[in-house]
Amino acid sequence: MQIVNIFQRDDNITNFCPSCGICNASKDGEITPCPHLLFIYLNIADGIMYAREDIKKKLSDDEDEHLDYLLSLELESSFAIEEVCPGPSQSYYLIGYQFLDED
Repeated sequence: MQIVNIFQRDDNITNFCPSCGICNASKDGEITPCPHLLFIYLNIADGIMYAREDIKKKLSDDEDEHLDYLLSLELESSFAIEEVCPGPSQSYYLIGYQFLDED
């Protein structure tokens, strides 16, 4: 999985799909999937906040392995946006997308 690192933001869970523009994760924690969204992971919340059905099926029961699994995904035309907060919260946010062939 290709990783794009971004600087820490004050509002670190608002993200819009770079392909279709849907707000996938709002500042209020509302998740709105789109066809491009693979997963949303936030260590200080529930870990995996969202996972596409095919990804969810392959997750182990061990939550400690979830992040390693997400980072090891090898899906064509996919990438993840990573944001790390070095401050007191030590938050780690990862949101994955896959560009689809839309004929």
